[in-house]
Amino acid sequence: MISVTFVREITNAEFSVELAEALEKRVSLLIQGHPGKIFNVLIDFSPLAGRTRNASSFRARRIYARLAAHKQAGNFGIVTDNVFIKNFINIIFRFSGKGEKMKFFNDRDEAAEWLKKSK
Repeated sequence: MISVTFVREITNAEFSVELAEALEKRVSLLIQGHPGKIFNVLIDFSPLAGRTRNASSFRARRIYARLAAHKQAGNFGIVTDNVFIKNFINIIFRFSGKGEKMKFFNDRDEAAEWLKKSK
């Protein structure tokens, strides 16, 4: 399982692209070492505690959609209760074509348990 926790608010489009590119680079390095393996992904926005607004750029959304659509990406458990983040994530998964592989949770442990049980 790949686990990503967002701890800093994304306040401008430039930072959102930098963050997306850094995440894409790290994930690419990880999955290259495991060809054919399917990775479930836990994404936790709960440390932001509702302080986030949608400052992401179109370019960052494309990067996240590309990551979500990757052939080695399995299910995604998203931890957040923030409506802006949920809308952002829904757009990304609509672009990636993997909307059925994503589920929102309010609790990190519940998301992790769902991902462990899912294939």
